Amino acid sequence: MHRYLACFLCLMILAGAVCCPHLVLGGPTTSGVEPSLDTETTSQVVEASPLAEEQSDFVEVESEPALEASDDGVAPPSPPRNVNDQTYEDWLERYRAWDKLDSVYAGQDERPQAILRRIENLLQAAQPSKAMQLIESAPPFEERSLEARRLWHGGQALRALGAPDKAVVWFVRAAGSLPQERVPKVFQAEYELNTIWVDVFRNLFWTYISTYSVNREAQKAFLQQMLEVGQVAWPDVSFWGTAKSVFNQTVTGASNAEDQRENKVFFVQRRDRSCIVQALARTALGVPDATVPLEQISNESLRTFWSDVCAVLDGKTVASHADLYQEGQYPKALAFVQDTYLKQLLNNRGQWIYSTSDHRLSVFASNLLVLGAFRANELLQSGEAEKLLPDSQPLDGVGPLRLGLAFSVGDASSARAEWDALQVEELPLALRLAGMIWFHLPVSHVSSQSLAEAPVNRLLSLLASAAGNSPDQPHSAPFWVQPGSTQLLQTMLTQWPLDRELVLASWQVLWEANPTTGLARRAAYLYPQHALGMQCSLFLADKAVKAKQLRLAGYYLDMVPEQPEDRRLLARRLEVLADFQVAQEDMAAAYAAYQRLLETGEPISDITRLKIAFLMQQLGDLEGGKENLLRLWEKKDTFDTAMQAEILFYLAEGEAALGNRDQALDHYLKLAWQYPQESMWALTAMYRSASIYEDRQEYEPAARLLRTVIKNAETTKQRDAAKARLESIEGKMGKPVEAGAGALPYPF
Repeated sequence: MHRYLACFLCLMILAGAVCCPHLVLGGPTTSGVEPSLDTETTSQVVEASPLAEEQSDFVEVESEPALEASDDGVAPPSPPRNVNDQTYEDWLERYRAWDKLDSVYAGQDERPQAILRRIENLLQAAQPSKAMQLIESAPPFEERSLEARRLWHGGQALRALGAPDKAVVWFVRAAGSLPQERVPKVFQAEYELNTIWVDVFRNLFWTYISTYSVNREAQKAFLQQMLEVGQVAWPDVSFWGTAKSVFNQTVTGASNAEDQRENKVFFVQRRDRSCIVQALARTALGVPDATVPLEQISNESLRTFWSDVCAVLDGKTVASHADLYQEGQYPKALAFVQDTYLKQLLNNRGQWIYSTSDHRLSVFASNLLVLGAFRANELLQSGEAEKLLPDSQPLDGVGPLRLGLAFSVGDASSARAEWDALQVEELPLALRLAGMIWFHLPVSHVSSQSLAEAPVNRLLSLLASAAGNSPDQPHSAPFWVQPGSTQLLQTMLTQWPLDRELVLASWQVLWEANPTTGLARRAAYLYPQHALGMQCSLFLADKAVKAKQLRLAGYYLDMVPEQPEDRRLLARRLEVLADFQVAQEDMAAAYAAYQRLLETGEPISDITRLKIAFLMQQLGDLEGGKENLLRLWEKKDTFDTAMQAEILFYLAEGEAALGNRDQALDHYLKLAWQYPQESMWALTAMYRSASIYEDRQEYEPAARLLRTVIKNAETTKQRDAAKARLESIEGKMGKPVEAGAGALPYPF
């Protein structure tokens, strides 16, 4: 069958077997059923594990002990065997009848070995949910080697259920029941466990540093356990040494103290830092034209970033400049504007700008600022500002205003004096940030380290890094790091393997160069809300549909919002969803999805348009189908002959259904003439043409067409159908007459 038709028609078959990702989180699926492993994937995970290949690596004994005698001293009877000396259990295992094998074991003793056999059979039968139920219902085994196997199977079952975070918990517990010298061999034999370990550690670490809850100590303890197991299991993987160092610095609160002491500046000129401080301070005070100092910054990306930050602090909305950072290869700046940080600034701008509830101070500040930043600072520093007081009474609380004006004009000595005299934690956040940049301070010097302040502190640290400060967090690369080449990006990733934005940038480069299933699973797991993660989820869903793994396809589709903000992602989701619904034989839902796809206005592939046209024809929208086919036919010269023949065939089918049989006959005959090499389409078109001629009682062309079909038919079924049709036609044809020239009979 021609590949275009085959590609589409295979979606019309409802599938049964399902496979499951190794790196996705659990959740509901479109099909309403949890994803689980199919036989092939189960074999990959279970049979490739040390439990199946070499059990002696996992347990301390070479084989299971013989059946023990019961309390009355009588050993249980040996299982019956057939003439080939096979037990029923052995025979079922040979034919992979795992469900029946579990039923047999379920009726036997409840010894640990029997329970473990049942668990392994359920995993082999692609029933991880049932396996997990049995694992959790079984009491902990007293023998450590058997308990290690139970816990290990728990990890495997949770992997199969798409919950790698939970799976790692069970693997860690299994490691605790194993002799340490066996850990490397056991862990390295499990399929891609090192990859999962790295990505789950990243995910949990990012959660640990970004959320603050009562479970924080438990999170820290588990991350420590993961590190310890990772270093033992994969001693040659450099990630674990770097991750341990970073984690220890994070836990102890150590920052890049040496960089701070040396006042290291990353990627930002000192003159530009002064411009940023002046613009921040002016914005905080409400000085007109606050962003004028930023115009002196030559780097467009740096200038644009801080202009946007100041505009947001001024209460304005700004256009997205994501493309600028994408083209400049600034992954951290790109992630900043794609995240909610700017919205956070806009929503909480009251904490960032200078304001006072003291009416006299407010009047004084207004009178002062209207003179401009330089003149206002001169008056304050000279002591002449008292002239602007609303009355002769002394005025308290002028310090923040004096500091802001000193920052605004780059008056370093005055700024230092005011900074040292103030309670910095009480300043507006924009002035605190200006101080962090000007004096090269970590966030711990300007803000309390309480859990309530954690989100603000993270934002202050990011913005200070965006002005060139060394990052506060040891896992973070400098804000304006610019990978440039793939090789340099990998080098940076080795240095900062826990930097969220660098990992994402690395995977984006790899994805564009070579999209693979393994990379798609990792990105879909770690970045489910990012465009790359959603793109990878749809990639996996599409592959699952084509492999007829429909529950898995529904699982991945549910990871992508129904209405992504990116219209390209919306169009791609609708395209995959339509194929998924066709595979479920829900043609009405598929048609609705295709209609929504067309309404997006996004470009669609020619193959998708052909599918849409075919489905429209099937559901009776013949004019809609014809319109899409004609659009394809207009660009037929860009297709190979197989697709040209397919389009022309469907055009003919549509005309026939519309009652335009003469036009349909034209299409059929031209197809058979122009594309004889595309035999499937050509022979089918000849058969259809013969039917039209037969209905017209023009039996000679009908018979000739059918004889060609019989001669060239690729299948017996085709040949037999044509023969039957030909016999019927020959029965209707009259015998040749002797009068007249050739086949033209003369009545007189």
